[in-house]
Amino acid sequence: MKKIIIFLFLSIASIFPLMALDNVNLEWIKKDEAIIKSMLDFIERKDFSDEEIKKFITSTQKNAGEPRKMGFGLKKLFFGFSEGYIGVTIDYVSYKKMPCKLILSVHSYEFCTIKNHLNKDVAANFFSEFKPAKGFYGLDAYIFAYDFADNYKKFSEHKKTLAGEMKDIQLPKEYQAYYDFLFSAETETVYGYMCGIGGDKPEGRRAMEKLLKLNDKNVFINLLKGDNPCGRIYAAEGLLRLENSKENVKIINEIFSQLRKERVTYTKADGCFFSEGEKYTLYKYDENLTFPEDLTYPDTSEEKDFVLNLDFPD
Repeated sequence: MKKIIIFLFLSIASIFPLMALDNVNLEWIKKDEAIIKSMLDFIERKDFSDEEIKKFITSTQKNAGEPRKMGFGLKKLFFGFSEGYIGVTIDYVSYKKMPCKLILSVHSYEFCTIKNHLNKDVAANFFSEFKPAKGFYGLDAYIFAYDFADNYKKFSEHKKTLAGEMKDIQLPKEYQAYYDFLFSAETETVYGYMCGIGGDKPEGRRAMEKLLKLNDKNVFINLLKGDNPCGRIYAAEGLLRLENSKENVKIINEIFSQLRKERVTYTKADGCFFSEGEKYTLYKYDENLTFPEDLTYPDTSEEKDFVLNLDFPD
């Protein structure tokens, strides 16, 4: 298990600190323009096969790493890079070499800083394909997102054979975003009570606490079968907070047993300490089960700052 000390919510591009562009680094501008043109060329070809997506990823970053196992056969490749002023993130979710979701994201602040230095046609084409939205870690970004609904449906049918049918639930509109946050493979979150220098609650915990107000165990049973590794841990906690029972422990363990077979892991946070590669553990029923009181871990973040990583354009 790897222990990492990091500062939470830093932009990947912050490795290359932004400078006021009084003295423009033309070489950096050229690199940024080349990256933007490569993304636009890829989009224009409209060939979003697994092979072509991987070719594009390799062309932008040779050391993009290996896809993470998300559970039930779903995989995700998520990475960021910067060679000039702008920071770029790529999120690719797939199942058996079938694309399910592709998201290209360019951080807004950096792009707006350089846009007047770009070729006008390149800038215009960029704005025609990339739309403003909240991106990863809550950063304002320009997003290109493509859903592969038919492929995801095939994955969902496969998942059903391993995890069972989803429960029929009716979510109030104002709770849908919290549910999506914990369910979706696109969400980047961690499990824990506090994280970062300020000791804020992770967004996943804040979403779980919101959903607890619905007092509906089926919401958390569905999230156990979701696509997000950390979301499932919050789901298990939420389910047992609502009803600590042998039946619920059995439901959790049936899902976690499958994930253990696949060697799916999640990330745990405790302040600035992050543990990657955490394995799902099987639960034992404890009639005296208790959870830390929220007052032990005060939420220093404001409600308005809740990050919806899924605020992508249609």
